[in-house]
Amino acid sequence: PIGLTLGALQAAGALTGWYVLGLAPLHAIAIGFVLSMAVAMVSRVTLGHSGRHLSADRVTWGLFLGLQGVCIVRIAADILPPSMLTQPMYLAGASGAAMLLLIWGYRYLPIYLKPRPDGVPG
Repeated sequence: PIGLTLGALQAAGALTGWYVLGLAPLHAIAIGFVLSMAVAMVSRVTLGHSGRHLSADRVTWGLFLGLQGVCIVRIAADILPPSMLTQPMYLAGASGAAMLLLIWGYRYLPIYLKPRPDGVPG
């Protein structure tokens, strides 16, 4: 909803020549929705197909909420007026997303290398 609202504001503003949101609508949808849903869905599918309990642990919740924080930083970097703060915010958003995805990989990739705990093949 946030990305679509920002997109609607951007489109309405464009009719009057007002274009200050930059890529914020795109990043709200790409990071806030697509990346977050990919992490959530792949985590659940990984747990289910590996015979594990289908509930997110604290690490998974932390990763998901961290992605929401990265999304807010990235949107803010586009909405705020250009200053010395926007470049560090771009760096924080990109490095934060990369770090969170590396942590996700460290947490979930070993599941693919181990046999299922319930003994079922697959």
